[in-house]
Amino acid sequence: MEGNLQTSFIPKKTTSPIGPTSKAGVNLVTLFGVIIFLISIALAGTVFIYEGYLTNNIKTMKDSFKRNEQAFNPQSITAYSTLNARINVANTLLKTHVAVSNIFDLLEQATLKNVRFSDFNYTYISDKRLTLSMKGQATSYNAIAKQSDVFSQDPMNKYIHNAIFSNLDLDQSGNVVFSFTADVDPQQVLYRNNLPSQQDTSVTDVPVLTGTSTQH
Repeated sequence: MEGNLQTSFIPKKTTSPIGPTSKAGVNLVTLFGVIIFLISIALAGTVFIYEGYLTNNIKTMKDSFKRNEQAFNPQSITAYSTLNARINVANTLLKTHVAVSNIFDLLEQATLKNVRFSDFNYTYISDKRLTLSMKGQATSYNAIAKQSDVFSQDPMNKYIHNAIFSNLDLDQSGNVVFSFTADVDPQQVLYRNNLPSQQDTSVTDVPVLTGTSTQH
């Protein structure tokens, strides 16, 4: 029996939980959670305060607008609105009004003595284009050719563009009859560009051409 007994003098190791390390981990997580909670409360409080500020600001603006609205007579507002609309219409008409007399001045300066125009018509398309159409009579084909040169040369080509003589024919008296179309620079014949304070740009300042007359 004694021969079967085995004894060991090596002490056995026993495992035990590390108390201090485990408690430190729990404390860090708790602290982090508390910080997040406090930040959330602070943000919620900030949002609540800012919302109250916006609500109060909107209410103040509404009250101010209502006081200003009550300070005006609704009938006066309607009258002012109508007047403003009329002024806008008048401004538009003034900006697009064509002074036809300025076109006549152009033709007076440019028409040769052996050429005359009739059946005057013009169409205002936009502030960049105004078309002119007329019929006319000349003593010869050569006179029409010279008249075409006048429109294509300085100073007339600054104001009259794309001058075309068409439908040439002879009448019973042997004169050449024709149709005439051209584009006129609208800026030169708009009323607003020919006011007294702007005479320096008026088409009436076009120099008189040699060999012209007032027949048109």
